[in-house]
Amino acid sequence: MADLPHRNKATNMARSLLQKLIYDYELENSTSVRKYIANKLLSLNAWLYNDYKLANCPELLYLFV
Repeated sequence: MADLPHRNKATNMARSLLQKLIYDYELENSTSVRKYIANKLLSLNAWLYNDYKLANCPELLYLFV
């Protein structure tokens, strides 16, 4: 992890790590690693998604586009 850029912020470091893992382990013409990561992140934040959907559904949809 020492070779990851943006080590000054945890969110930037996490994003860089995920990006590195995708590039290192994703097979050509495949999105299985991306799909797994997206599903995991979305499922971990189900409470935020549901709350956001109730509070401002159009804005939430815009974030997904």
